[in-house]
Formats: sequence, C-alpha cells, structure tokens
Amino acid sequence: MAAGEFIDGVARVSDGYNWFFIDKDGRKLFSNSFDYVEDFSEGLARFEVDNKWGYIDKMGRVVLDPILDSIFGVNENLFDVSIGGKTGFLNIKNRIFLPIVFDDVDYSSLSDDMLVILNGGKCRYLNTKELVVISSEFDICNPFDKGLALVKVGDFFRYINTKGKQVGSALDLSKVKKIYLEKL
Repeated sequence: MAAGEFIDGVARVSDGYNWFFIDKDGRKLFSNSFDYVEDFSEGLARFEVDNKWGYIDKMGRVVLDPILDSIFGVNENLFDVSIGGKTGFLNIKNRIFLPIVFDDVDYSSLSDDMLVILNGGKCRYLNTKELVVISSEFDICNPFDKGLALVKVGDFFRYINTKGKQVGSALDLSKVKKIYLEKL
C-alpha cells in the first residue's frame, strides 16, 4: 500500500492496484479509482486510466475526460496536451483548448510569457497568459527578450513585439552576407 501526504485534508492512496483519495479519517472520498493519480493542486488532480490522462475536481467530478496521451503544466494556468503525436493547449480553469494540431513546443524559448510552437516546418508564438497565438508564421523564432523577438521570414530578419507586429526595419540577409564578405 502506498500513500501520499495529506494536503488540505486529502491524501492519495494506492491499494496496489488502484489509486483513490481518502480523508483524514481514512474514508474513501468518492467512488472513482484510477491507475494513477497525482495530488490536488488548485482544486484539480491529474489522473491516468488505461494510459490516458484527465483531471478531476475535489468533488470527484471528471472535469477533463481521460483522452490525452500526455499533459504537462506550462505554468499555473496553461497545460500542453497531446493526442496522437500532436500538441495543443488547455487552460484547465476556463477549459479553453487551442487546437491539438501542433508538431512540437520549444520549452526552452519560454520568455516574457511567450512560447515557440512548431508546425509544418514553421514556427509561431503562443502568449501563455492570454492564450493567443500570433497568427504570423516564421522560418526561425528566437525567444522574446524585453518584449521583442528576432524572427526570420525568407531572407529577412526582423524584430516583432508580443502582438506579432514588426518593430523597426527588416534586415535582408543576402545584403548582410554581401557587405560582410566585401569587408573580408
């Protein structure tokens, strides 16, 4: 038998086969049992059934059916979810999904609440606070720093702000190479 610590009067327990929740008197809190379950955080607990993940609330109600291959917290409000090798995003409190259509996520790029998401060889940005995707696609996306990110489209580099608007002039890579080579 395995058990977690009591957090807000609730602990997760395994009988060797299933996981469930008990109160401080040792009573099972609700009829649900799971292959695995994590502690409650902000009123929700992640659970696994038949290799699929979902969420329940403290009343034992399933708030997200176990349909996900994986689910990872990006921050306290945003979760990266995947089904069939594609990634999407979920704000568990508002139950808002961004479509599960993206190929990958570059977590090392998370800066200024902006995250690089990749799809079809192109990249774009997700504002992790507002759950808004910048509609423009880029060939190269660099992390934001102080509200600006350097991106590349074709032969041009430019800076954009967190709304996706270009800031300053675009820089033609072919001209930069030519000027650089002439100085050698």
